[in-house]
Amino acid sequence: QTPSVQPQPALNATQRTDQPFQLLVKPLLKSTVSQRDTSGVILDAFVASGRSFSDILQKIWDEFKPRLKGLAAKTDSGWSLDVPDIADWTSSMHLRHNKKVVDATKSEQEWNQWLVKVKDKTVMLVVFEYGTKLGRQQDFDDFTTECIRPQVTDRAGATAETSLRDVVASLQAQWSPYPIADSSFRLVVHSTQEVQHRSMYKNDHPAVQYDTRGQPVDAYGRPIAMAAPVPYTSSASVGTVAPIKPTVAAPSGFRDWPFAILFLGNIGAIIVLLIMYGSTVFNSLNGTSKTAFPSSSSTFSSDNITTILYLCAGLTVIAAVLSLAMLSFTIRYARQMIQIALWWSVVMFFGFAAFAVIKKNYTVAIVTGIIGLFALCYAYAVQDRIPFAAANLRAAGAAIRKHPSTHVVAFVFLLVQIAWVFVWAFAVVGITNKLTENSTPAPTSRTATVASGGRCIASAQCLTNYCTSGVCKEPNVYAQLKSTSYVAYFFLLLSFFWGVQVFKNIIHATVAGTVATWWFSSDSKGATGASLGRATTTSLGSICFGSLIVAVLQTLRQLAEEASRQGDCAACIAQCILGCLQSLMETFNRWAFVYVGIYGYKFMDAGRAVMQLFHDRGFDAIINDDLVGTALTFAAFGVGCLCALLGLVYYYIDVSNQFQYAEYILPLTGLFFGLGVAIIPMGVVDSAVATIFVCFAEDPVALQHSHPEHFNELMTEWHRQYPEIMVASGYYVVA
Repeated sequence: QTPSVQPQPALNATQRTDQPFQLLVKPLLKSTVSQRDTSGVILDAFVASGRSFSDILQKIWDEFKPRLKGLAAKTDSGWSLDVPDIADWTSSMHLRHNKKVVDATKSEQEWNQWLVKVKDKTVMLVVFEYGTKLGRQQDFDDFTTECIRPQVTDRAGATAETSLRDVVASLQAQWSPYPIADSSFRLVVHSTQEVQHRSMYKNDHPAVQYDTRGQPVDAYGRPIAMAAPVPYTSSASVGTVAPIKPTVAAPSGFRDWPFAILFLGNIGAIIVLLIMYGSTVFNSLNGTSKTAFPSSSSTFSSDNITTILYLCAGLTVIAAVLSLAMLSFTIRYARQMIQIALWWSVVMFFGFAAFAVIKKNYTVAIVTGIIGLFALCYAYAVQDRIPFAAANLRAAGAAIRKHPSTHVVAFVFLLVQIAWVFVWAFAVVGITNKLTENSTPAPTSRTATVASGGRCIASAQCLTNYCTSGVCKEPNVYAQLKSTSYVAYFFLLLSFFWGVQVFKNIIHATVAGTVATWWFSSDSKGATGASLGRATTTSLGSICFGSLIVAVLQTLRQLAEEASRQGDCAACIAQCILGCLQSLMETFNRWAFVYVGIYGYKFMDAGRAVMQLFHDRGFDAIINDDLVGTALTFAAFGVGCLCALLGLVYYYIDVSNQFQYAEYILPLTGLFFGLGVAIIPMGVVDSAVATIFVCFAEDPVALQHSHPEHFNELMTEWHRQYPEIMVASGYYVVA
């Protein structure tokens, strides 16, 4: 017996019928595709039975058709309202199983097989009041403005909202002697409202300028591609996706220039301090002065330091070659590398747990075992996202292969960063020597009883007046500086972090401008030089501004970390909070600097514009949903391990330089130095992936014109992974 088509309670939804097929659906009513499920209207469960999927579909259609208010359609003249039809049922509703939209292109036989597969399971039926063409809230607002208005009033004078189709029908009934088409009324209403919109919403900001061909021109004079969709003969196609371009032109001249001047002043101040106070450090290295690095160990001689420096120089070249080779391998076998990186983390944590059990350190074993379980669950959970990440990685790799000069820029700024570290370090040591010469030692607390090397909770317990990680130690150069002048220590730390951040973000903005040019144009020759020029001149202030915010957070976090090592509980909490703020700010900077590199916006304007772009496209929830970083980090770690192995080999080959602990120091030097060098080219690709993400959100059709071979894979994988968001954004794949 066929069950009633009325909404059924959950208990009746599981009843059996004599029909061969049965489908239990959990209906959800939504206004737009991008609307969150939690804000939709959940209806009563409904069970439909029949001898085929067509029978079941007819019953579902009859049950939920009253919930459909119409079918929104977008034309060149604007929005229109049509009557929904079961022949095009996928335009009004879709089925979702295991959080995935069910492919609606199945044949009748395939649908029947699917019904057998989901037997005794609940399938979500998402019903859209006005159809799936209303992807975003902005589309819904535009549609209601054109088609649900004008409003009419009832007999009491109250506003009664009705559809344009109802208004037309009532007018036709009154004017039946005159043949008038619905489209005529819609055209008149649409034209009237367009005039109203132009008068009500005037943009006070400077508009984007256009060239003689009608193409919008960005701040740097390069036409912004406004490509129209072209027929695509492969398995993927894109609909009429309107590009979302910035409506406000970037200001001319130098952006955020006060921060650029402040940064250059910071560099100049450190160089001056190096010249004034760093001579004693150079003299100590040359053996011409008895003044040495404070707290330097007697384990190292000048020959030992020379050995390590030669090793670092050799590993720089080797690590650079290995990094480029590893990067090429990662891009070529992106899917496999992501898989290896995921499972390697699982094996590593379980290996640590097993080693801790062998050493009878059960606390560490439990903690690492739990982390390993989380890593295992994560590796299983993200398997379906691997092809999506691989597609983005391959597209980014193609852009970088087209412009290998981005690697040259990255390695040049790596050398700049290394030089900055040495200049800053020598300046700090020189300042510390000068301050400690002119200051009296801090008095030891009366409660200080613990000698150097003993356990402690706070510095007041130590005779050395310095407690770190629960052990009394002789204060190092930074501890001496902090105890002598806390203000000098703070600003020197800030100076160091700011310099590192600026040099890193210059690379990021340069890569962003280069990849964006590749995206919009098939001929992007000279893009790297132009992008680098903008990043180091007109956009330098914007980069310095965003980098300064992160540098301040890094400095405060470093101070909190040092205080927590001395037993300060409040500092431990502050360290956690500052770490979260730093991560959020670094994420914001990652996307903001992409727009800085592409359009030359001010820092704050760039951040607002790119976040608004993600919001308009519905990409807010997936801007961090990417596994590319996992593969790149694993590749960099692999290079570091190879360099560590080379350091160990060097220890056994060159027996003349086997100083104390050399078997540990040389491999660790290789590990950290190789890892530091490998991060540079990996960071270039990571910046390219971020730019690919932004350009895909902004104008995917441009890639279809410039590089169609990459467009197909990107569109297919994005639609496979995020079908609802793609439909909501206006992107869709036609099989």
